[in-house]
This record gives sequence, structure tokens and C-alpha cells, in this order.
Amino acid sequence: MIRRTFLLLLATCDFSRTVQEEGQHCGAIILNSTHGDAEVYAKCTTATSVHIHNTNLTSLDNSFPSLHTISQNEDKHAIVISFNENLTWSGQLFPKLESVLVKNESLQLATIAIHDNPKLCVPPDALIRLQQLSAAATSRESTFIQHCHCDMNTLQEMEKESMVTRKTPLSVGRCVVFNGDLTIDKSVPENLKHAMSNIRTIHGTISVQDSTWKEFRLPVLEVIENVSKRPAIFIKDNAYLENVSMPLLRSLLSAGDHVHIYNNPRLRLSDFMRETFQTAVLADPTDHSSSTIHIKTSPCRINATGISKELQHCDSIDGDINISGNSNVDRTNLEYLSSVTKLFGCLTIKGTSLKSLLFLSHLKEVHCKSNQPPILIARNPITSIELAVHIVRSSYDQPVVIRNNKFLCEKFIEKWQKLLLTMRKVNKGNGSIIEHSNNGSHCGSRSSQSPLLLILTALASTMMFVAMVLMTRRFN
Repeated sequence: MIRRTFLLLLATCDFSRTVQEEGQHCGAIILNSTHGDAEVYAKCTTATSVHIHNTNLTSLDNSFPSLHTISQNEDKHAIVISFNENLTWSGQLFPKLESVLVKNESLQLATIAIHDNPKLCVPPDALIRLQQLSAAATSRESTFIQHCHCDMNTLQEMEKESMVTRKTPLSVGRCVVFNGDLTIDKSVPENLKHAMSNIRTIHGTISVQDSTWKEFRLPVLEVIENVSKRPAIFIKDNAYLENVSMPLLRSLLSAGDHVHIYNNPRLRLSDFMRETFQTAVLADPTDHSSSTIHIKTSPCRINATGISKELQHCDSIDGDINISGNSNVDRTNLEYLSSVTKLFGCLTIKGTSLKSLLFLSHLKEVHCKSNQPPILIARNPITSIELAVHIVRSSYDQPVVIRNNKFLCEKFIEKWQKLLLTMRKVNKGNGSIIEHSNNGSHCGSRSSQSPLLLILTALASTMMFVAMVLMTRRFN
């Protein structure tokens, strides 16, 4: 009778329901290098904490689908996700989590701590949701969530997800800290630049080689830290690249060279970017025995349109510069030559109304290949020569010619002549000299007088003439 009653009780018990109910209260959920299966906790509805630390997980997509409440222990964070080398954010983590309960606020523990996950990017909408859960649990700011981290693969996946699914950056996120080598080659489409626009720190290198990009921009990049022996910035063999811009770069740390840029035929690197690289290298405490910035850009070419905005940031030009009275060169266009230091061609300025050559004040070298004066300055109302050219070479051994500039003071020509003769001696006879004639005879003419001084002089002469006339009439 007793045995039959016991069997009847066993038959009426729902063991599956008992196991399920026990599984809903999971206590401390821990995933680590030895216990990394999140599916074990799929039916958990409440827990005291969730710690995901040092795992081999690559994704937490829809993990803990039933968890709706976490009651934080007094000595533990409610949620910790840290030091997961390959973990990326996809889908939704804790899709049903509604509340996080804090028992003791005086311990000053962060309710939610997410840090040191090199590939993990918490999208802004998920970040807001976690912050709201934490804010509902405590009166103080109690979240510590890392900036959006990524590597090359996750960066491309983020851009792909944004393009294919039409998700906004709010849902996908924008990479702030890049870990690894940012590599741009012919296989990488230029639309990736949108995903790169928020990168502030790179732990690795930048390599742009054999790409089809026209522009490479990292508008908010501040720091590059490279521990390898490769150059921190390597830009080479890009047939279409015209511009490189990292305007906020302030710290460039590298175990190897800092910058290698060469063999990019269309690239015009501005003086500002060159100075930015130089300044950023100063932050590197590593003792480098020699210069680690190697930049070589191809000369700009003067096309049929002449002097145009395309020459604005050129430091060297291939082609003749001809400025004459009938060329109708706009004064604004002349300022596009202000960055030029080398001219691989001949310079001709004749018959103009120019009173100054300041727009060529940075020009240092002229290499003329034609059978004509390497520099010809004639019939201009200039008052001085502000050129700093110290190397002038002519394939046909032609001299520099300066003539018929009636307001040009000879002393400026003589001073420039001495400089060229000195450089000619240094270069063992290789270099041009100056032939000059019919310029301003002395420096007391218009050549050394400002317009204001000329006006004052004329006014003084007129007043003296009037005074003499009045005096003469008085005595008569």
C-alpha cells in the first residue's frame, strides 16, 4: 500500500517544471576562459551579477534572452564585461533586462563596468539604455563604459551594416579607438571613410598603399601609438590620392620611423600637415638617431588654364610660370603660388602692373630647361625684389635678366647678385648670374618711398611754393 502511494506521488510530480524554476534564479553568472557557454544561462530570469571576463567569445548576440532583473551584491558590480580579446557587439544584449537593483550605494561600486575589450563597440542607443538602467538603480553616475573600440574587420563590418541595413550611426556606433593596423588598399572602398570619421586614437599603424582613394581624412585623430618597427604612417603608390588630412594629430609615438610618404603622383601635402607631423613627433620620448619623417611629393604641373587654385598647396611646380601684361592674371590667383619653393621651369614677369613680388617670397630654387633666361623681370613698376631664390640653374647657361623696371632700386639687385655669386662658388661654378640694366638709378626715387611718403612730400612742396608766393607778394 505504501509503495503504491509513493509511485502515485512520483507520477503526479512535474520534475521538468521544478528544474526550470530552479534555473530561473541563477545567482552570480560568470563567463570566463574556462566557462564560456552563455547558452547555459538562457533561461535565467534573475541574477545577482553578470561577469564576462577574459573569454574567447566573439559575440553576445541575444545572450541572456530571459534575464529581466539583476540584484547587485554589496561587494560586486552588477554587470562587468572586460578583457575579452575578440568580443564584438552585435544584435542586442540583455533584450529583456528591465531593472538593476543596488543594495548598498555607499560602496561606490560602478553598477555597470565595460572596459578593455579591444574590438567591442557599444552602439550609442545601447549605451543610453545601459545608462538609464543604472540611473534608475542609484542616484549617482555609476557606469564605466569604454569608448567604441574596433579593428579593421569590425570597422568594415560596421560600415557594411550601416550601408546594407540602413541603420544609423546611433544603432551601429562609430569607432573611437582603433586597435591594430588601419590598412587601406585597392580592396577597400572609399566609403569606409564614413566609419573612420570618429577615430581619435590608433594603437597600431596607418598604411595607405595601392588604393583608389582620392582623399584620406581622419578629422579628429589625436594620437598614434605604434610599437612595431614599421613606419607609423606609410602612404605610397596611390595613383589618385590628392589629399591627406589629420588636422588634430598631436602625438605620434613610434618604435620605428614616424612618416613615409612618397610616389603618390597627385598628392599635394599642405605645409600645415607637414608642420603637424613635425609637431606630433616632438611628443615621442623615443630616442631616434636621425629624422624619421620622409616625405616626397611630385611637382604640380601647370596646365593650359595657367595659374589656378589647383596650385594652392604645391611646394614645387613643373612648368614655366609666365606673368605678363596681356595674360590677364588675377591678383588672387597669384597668391596660389605663395607655397612654391621649387620651380622646374622658367620664371617670366614682364609688362605687368605689379608693384610687389611677395607672392613668390618662398621660392628658393629655379631650374630652367629652355633656351631663355631662367628668370626674366622686365617693364614692371616693382619697387623691390622680395625673392629669396638662391639656386638658379639654366640648361643653356643663360643669366637672370632684370631690366627696364624704372622704380626698382639697384641695391636690391646687387644684394641678390651677391647671394647668387656666393652660391655659384659653393656649387663650383654651377649657377646663373644677373644681367641688369635701365632700372631705378638710385634708391631715393619711388623705389624706396611709400605712397604715403610720396603724398606727404608733394604736399610739403606745394605748401612751400604757396608760402614763397605769399612772401613775394607781401614784399612787393
